[in-house]
Amino acid sequence: MSKPFVRVNRARCQGVQMCIAWAPGAFEAGPDGLAIFRPDGEWTLEQLEEAVENCPTETLTLVLDGDEETS
Repeated sequence: MSKPFVRVNRARCQGVQMCIAWAPGAFEAGPDGLAIFRPDGEWTLEQLEEAVENCPTETLTLVLDGDEETS
């Protein structure tokens, strides 16, 4: 079983940073203010799911075991 990760569509991201609010250990803002996923950060699957579900620009895609789960 592989570790889940989140794809960030940086063309869609507007730097709202709700992902950082929902999963602070999983995301950070890059120099341009856009989201960057931190796969080695401290986070839970529940936090990732909340971040994906609550992204106002639908920028995030949660990937579990090679299958994509879209928000």
